[in-house]
Amino acid sequence: MRTHVDHRRARRSAYTYERVLERLRRLATAHVSGEICDDPDEELIEKTERIITKLFRYYFRPEVTGLENVPDEPSMLVGNHDGGYLPVDGICLGAAWHQHFGYKRPLIWLMHDFPFRISPRLTNFLSRCGVRPASRIWLRDAFDRGRSMFVYPGGAHEAFRPYVDRRRIELGHRTGFIAEALTRKVPIVPVVSVGAHETLFVISRGSWLAHKIPFVKRFRSDVLPLWIGLPWGIGFGPLPHLPLPAKIKVEVLPPIRLWEELGDDSTESPNLQAGLDLVRRRMQTAIDALYDARHYPILG
Repeated sequence: MRTHVDHRRARRSAYTYERVLERLRRLATAHVSGEICDDPDEELIEKTERIITKLFRYYFRPEVTGLENVPDEPSMLVGNHDGGYLPVDGICLGAAWHQHFGYKRPLIWLMHDFPFRISPRLTNFLSRCGVRPASRIWLRDAFDRGRSMFVYPGGAHEAFRPYVDRRRIELGHRTGFIAEALTRKVPIVPVVSVGAHETLFVISRGSWLAHKIPFVKRFRSDVLPLWIGLPWGIGFGPLPHLPLPAKIKVEVLPPIRLWEELGDDSTESPNLQAGLDLVRRRMQTAIDALYDARHYPILG
């Protein structure tokens, strides 16, 4: 009797696992579900910001400084990506942005397109909050409308860098955002943060495994991470997690006008790399100072 029950449970588990895989495969090949709103909804953003502020105030004890460095003109805010699937540092910055600038100056965020494939309702909510699928189309759309935007060039590769590498700024070694800033003559405003990488302790990116699994590639992801966090203890891959209550500090740095620092002919590849190196260098100096002042993980 016991053996029969065990076999039935094993079949049920295998069936559930296959259903999850099939759902992931469908999402991997899906396009954006629903329509993306043209303009952020000021009223919805204000309501959402109030809720987030109440939830985050004591859990993450956020400190956001330097917003006075953001120019009045449209700007590209560039951040180091931490904390796995939930960028709590970015959310803290977003709440502080609207507290500082009000709701008449929306901040557009570029995000991996996976959440936009799940349901039209989620797509509608995200787009009304100013979030867009990460692509040059939406980046250019934001600047065409005269808005500022926030990008995480490092993507999942940086968000899931191992805990031992948490201080290292790489920005995915990407220069696309540098090219756009130079073409548009838009100032880059570097943003550095500490603490988010302590909401989830990443052991390994799992890049070697991600490259061997076809549907992971379809998600435009190069990681399948192994991590320590809530509620599983040890988690793997796309398992959702609850962030640990680490203290978050975010610092907005002075703007960089690359066309002035690199010269007007700086759209060629060697100068794109020079622009990336310049942005990373300034961010690395700032984040080293923040980590040097941090006494304990999670507590701050």
